Amino acid sequence: SCLGYATKIMNVFLLIGIGGLSLASFPVISSVIAKRDYNRLREMNHRAFSTIFFITVSIYVVVFFYGNEFLSLLFQYGSFTAEDSRNVAHVLRFLGGFFVFGALGTFVSILFYAIPDTRTPTLVGIGGFVLGVGLKIILSSFLSYNGIALASSIYYGITVLTMILFLRRRPEPFIHFRRLLNEFIRTMVVGLLVFILVYAVNPALGEHPVKLLLKLLATIGMLLGL
Repeated sequence: SCLGYATKIMNVFLLIGIGGLSLASFPVISSVIAKRDYNRLREMNHRAFSTIFFITVSIYVVVFFYGNEFLSLLFQYGSFTAEDSRNVAHVLRFLGGFFVFGALGTFVSILFYAIPDTRTPTLVGIGGFVLGVGLKIILSSFLSYNGIALASSIYYGITVLTMILFLRRRPEPFIHFRRLLNEFIRTMVVGLLVFILVYAVNPALGEHPVKLLLKLLATIGMLLGL
């Protein structure tokens, strides 16, 4: 199905984009926590969050604007038609939160495990899963499989932000919360402006060559905004 293809593609991007970073960071973070070097820990975590955010959002921006072209090039043969490419690319756009917050969530979980605290991420994860099931049922009735993808993005985002808030409440200063929040807001504002710019004129342009140039400029602008 389109949702299955899109989810597998996002999981591959997750593995390639931040899988190695998360695994390599665990022993280093555990060592710094054991030494109670919280100044170094905050700086390390901020760099890790910034790096993960930049990598994932950059990949998603490219997928958002050029997903259909890449899918057509890589998968469009045999029974996989041009219509399938368009449908999978559309689902990938709805899975943006799943991808970005899934990557951030992997690193946040590592921070909890290094404390060690496995109880908090487990309980938050269970709550997020229950929320996700409810959202999928509701949104799929309006948006079909795109609603399931959107629900995954929403509940992943809520789950990860909840875990970050729990980290903030701990007595140990794990993160520069205000710096992290400012970067997140800046990226979301730039992304919203780019989205409005492209899709406000999208119906009028149709398949006009200017549309491709606009998408390219929007992509560059979004990446510079990061």
